Amino acid sequence: MAYKILIVNDVVQTQPLAASERFVGVAGGPLASSTVGDYWQWGSSDIVGNTERGALAEFIVAKAIGCPAQTRNDWTAYDLVSPSGIKVEVKSSAYLQSWHQKRPSRPRFSIRKSLEWAPKTNEYVGQSRRHSDVYVFCLLSFRGDKHFLNPLDLTQWEFYVVRTADIDELFGDRQGISLREVQQLSQPYAVQEFPNAIESAATTP
Repeated sequence: MAYKILIVNDVVQTQPLAASERFVGVAGGPLASSTVGDYWQWGSSDIVGNTERGALAEFIVAKAIGCPAQTRNDWTAYDLVSPSGIKVEVKSSAYLQSWHQKRPSRPRFSIRKSLEWAPKTNEYVGQSRRHSDVYVFCLLSFRGDKHFLNPLDLTQWEFYVVRTADIDELFGDRQGISLREVQQLSQPYAVQEFPNAIESAATTP
């Protein structure tokens, strides 16, 4: 199927792309046989690095909670919405990085407040705040030989669930918190456990 853009109220609505989608407008050469899947492989394979690991963590959480959205949206004030309507912010960190390390990193997570961007007006609106109901802090917790580091192995991850209201109360305008501070607020959950923890946290008065 040829690539098409869907526009609603003058705003582009991202649609899922097939990995087999091809480039057009080229008569020959390598691009003539290249696909979107080739582009994804070229541009998104570093899932150990901070940027793509963050996107991977968001994907893991989205699939685990059954998020109905079919594509990722970088511009929303929070990352995901659960089927029950809970707004979820996803943050990731890790001990091991893609660069040389003398010792494992000390994991930290961003909790920075932000304005909400309105795509219909291309403006930031409201007051700077945390817009989600719940944070999920995703830790790639493997600390052994880097040869065995595998972000696709979900047993190498730990997930922590914290109410946004608790973060607001305890940390105010802080922009980041340590893993130890997160662990004081949540136990570590396995991937099959944290969806229920999200529901529980969101309904706790």
